[in-house]
Amino acid sequence: MTPPEAIAIAAYIRKHRSAAEQERILALAEANARTIAARVPGTGNPLPHPCALQGSDHVCCVYSERPLRCRPLHAVAIARDLANSAVGPSPSPVGPGHENAVAEGIEIGMVRAMKASGVDGRTYELNAALATAMKMPDAAERWAKGESLFDNPLR
Repeated sequence: MTPPEAIAIAAYIRKHRSAAEQERILALAEANARTIAARVPGTGNPLPHPCALQGSDHVCCVYSERPLRCRPLHAVAIARDLANSAVGPSPSPVGPGHENAVAEGIEIGMVRAMKASGVDGRTYELNAALATAMKMPDAAERWAKGESLFDNPLR
């Protein structure tokens, strides 16, 4: 996740979610971040953890502001599911991995643009970045001035 994604999602949560929901999201993001940080590399597939942004109805509670990596996957998956339910299974117009390639390409372009602009353009683990941004209401202003707000960049 890039800094502007974390900052935009945190701002959306502050504006559109109740205080109780904000607390739930923050607590789960912090718990997920601790679990992910404690993983030992090379020890097999980690157990999945619940998405902090998924509401009690199992739907993304920040859909219009969802992370970049979620956007192509969800859009294609929904279109594919709708097409399959309407006329039965049909060949997908895109191959396996297409969604990830699209998201990665967009992310690479954003990272390059941010670095060229002199702001933090590194990527971060979603939960840790989200928790940090949620606890920092002035994150957008600080990041835009060139401050690095997040710890442990992925790249």
